[in-house]
Amino acid sequence: MEKKSKTGKLIVLSILALALLSLLVSLLTFNSFNFFQFSTTSKLLHDEVYSYQGLTKIDVRTISSDVNILNTDEDSIRVVIYGRDNKNISVTTDVNQLKIDIDNRNVCIGICFSMNDRVDVYVPNNYQNELNIKTTSGDINVGSYKANNFIIKSISGDIIVDASRNLKANSTSGNIKVGTANNPSLSSISGDIRIKNATNSLKLKTTSGNVKLGTVYLTKNSTISSISGDITIEKINEVYIDASTLSGDIDIFSNSRKADIVLKIKTTSGDIEIN
Repeated sequence: MEKKSKTGKLIVLSILALALLSLLVSLLTFNSFNFFQFSTTSKLLHDEVYSYQGLTKIDVRTISSDVNILNTDEDSIRVVIYGRDNKNISVTTDVNQLKIDIDNRNVCIGICFSMNDRVDVYVPNNYQNELNIKTTSGDINVGSYKANNFIIKSISGDIIVDASRNLKANSTSGNIKVGTANNPSLSSISGDIRIKNATNSLKLKTTSGNVKLGTVYLTKNSTISSISGDITIEKINEVYIDASTLSGDIDIFSNSRKADIVLKIKTTSGDIEIN
């Protein structure tokens, strides 16, 4: 009986050894897999200047890189990229579009330290055409930007905007934080939405995230909805607040029922508090 038990153990150990050997072969064959990644430094890979005359769109798409949109008084767009190597970097221009594509993805088995990869795009203050940013596993930081069409999409990264007009932002597993927003349309899954000052109109939606607004001045009908999240407004002008919740408390300090502007607020499993 003891002999059979030892034989069984040997078989199990042999299977485990074969599995480990196969894993090691895969790791050695595909160099994108690493048990340990200790290097956290990035080097300058790209620093070029581009004319924005005639441009109608700036398109930035990154994987595992932060994106910073910076204001400049210069008459040109400057693109500065930091990373590990430039084999997965593409910056191209055509008649009316500047495209920036960066893929710094890194698959790790074991311990991985994050890199400091990023792209800094210096945009002239008087550029007001379309700006699109899409990131995966990277944060987005934007200064004061007044584009007529401003779209941001982020997966596993935060979005921070100082000031914007007509901002459309979508985040999954990341927070959205805006200083001053005119006509914002924001949605978040597993992340909070915070706006310090909001004007004109609002369209906000969260799933598993809170909405916190500072000063709000509405001139158009607006909506805020949340699933599993609280909604808080510190100060708002005279509007009618149509609020409802399935599971939570509603606390509205003042409500102008005869106002022409309506703010509709709806939560599922969340409180509504308006001072």
